[in-house]
Formats: sequence, C-alpha cells, structure tokens
Amino acid sequence: MLLDKDALSQRLPTPTGRAHVPGKPSLEEYLALVEEFWWETTYVARHLWRDELLPARYSLETVMRFELLLPLLEWRIEVDHGWGLRPGRLGRGLSKYLDAETWA
Repeated sequence: MLLDKDALSQRLPTPTGRAHVPGKPSLEEYLALVEEFWWETTYVARHLWRDELLPARYSLETVMRFELLLPLLEWRIEVDHGWGLRPGRLGRGLSKYLDAETWA
C-alpha cells in the first residue's frame, strides 16, 4: 500500500504469511501425484525412443519437474518443518530446507 488517505487498510486483517504455505495433502492426493510422476516417465522414454526431443524435454522439465516433483519436495519440507514454512517459488531454497540425502 502506497497511500491510504481514508485509513481503509486499518480494517484489513493482519497478514499471517500462511497463504503461501502448502496445505497437507490427503493420502489420495499424495498417491495420485506419485503415480502420475512414474506414469510420466513412460512418456519421456517414448518421446526419446521416437526421437521427439522437444516433447520429451517438455514432459521431463515442465510436467515431471515443476508439476509433479516440486509439490512432493515441498510437502517433504513441510513435514520436516511442521507445516509452517513457505518454500520458495519454483524450487528456490530447496537445497536450504531439504536434508542432504533427499537433495542429493
């Protein structure tokens, strides 16, 4: 907020910073994400076998890395830190918050 001449911001609740903390997944959500991750590996292999490099790269880097692996790693961080930590956007800070074995 740059300027509040009418003091409208005083009625807003105090920010808690919890809006960017991932919520706990249900067992079904977790299992579906893990299953989808391994299923997507078949698409990467299929595209590579067909010499379709751009679709293989899309499946690997976009779908597997950002849509599937990143949420799993964020959940792991939250489990280790009591569901109160905000992981960075697009994987920023993963090496800082994950244990060395998981990061390796």
